[in-house]
Amino acid sequence: MTASRPVLHPPANMRTLRPSTRSTLFLAFTIAASTCIQNIVVVSANDNGLALTPPMGWRSWNQYGGNVDQVLMQLIMDGMVDRGRTDHNGQPTSLCGLGYCDVGLDDNWQDCGSANAAPGMNYHDIDGN
Repeated sequence: MTASRPVLHPPANMRTLRPSTRSTLFLAFTIAASTCIQNIVVVSANDNGLALTPPMGWRSWNQYGGNVDQVLMQLIMDGMVDRGRTDHNGQPTSLCGLGYCDVGLDDNWQDCGSANAAPGMNYHDIDGN
């Protein structure tokens, strides 16, 4: 005995639409789909191992503002490579081992109101003050 193939019917809400409305909807869908297909962009990149992830790390400004010094930055960098943490497999790892290797120092390099700044710019003066 062979199974009979099911008869496919449009959904009930489609059966209540007039044929002209169904045609209009079908045409709109077809145009939208073809527009999407036409806008597919193929990109390529160098396969050199760089930028596989976005830069991940830590910046001093959000935590300390302008209150940073060399000792503090060295402690932070030591913390980034300290293997006292464990990864999802329970193996010792560091933040750097998880990809967070970048440490950025932001120490108020922009001094607003400098007389030596270019017009519209407010940076430190020529002596670094």
